[in-house]
Amino acid sequence: MSEESDFKWSEQFRLDLIDIIKSCGDGDCYLRYDKIDKCHIATNEWLVGTMAGRSFNGKSEALALIAMHKHLMGCRGHSKSIAGRSVDESGYPDLEKVREYLFPEGDTND
Repeated sequence: MSEESDFKWSEQFRLDLIDIIKSCGDGDCYLRYDKIDKCHIATNEWLVGTMAGRSFNGKSEALALIAMHKHLMGCRGHSKSIAGRSVDESGYPDLEKVREYLFPEGDTND
């Protein structure tokens, strides 16, 4: 999946992405439902850290994740930014590479 055009959003990708996010420390903070604004929120802090973090919302969890995904894809190749460097180093959107990047010893915070 080295080319953006090779990437296809799928239900399996969404489920795998959720699994990775939830496996991170504070995973529930990165993907949650906001009762006040009545929307789903996904943040990219699980991958890029809080300094480069942004949040994305949607009427459904999938829409929030898609917005986050589009942003992360737009960061690719921008290695002078924290987000771009994290996206490039992690291999996103190849979730197997992302899992290895985040959990090099196979350890998750489950």
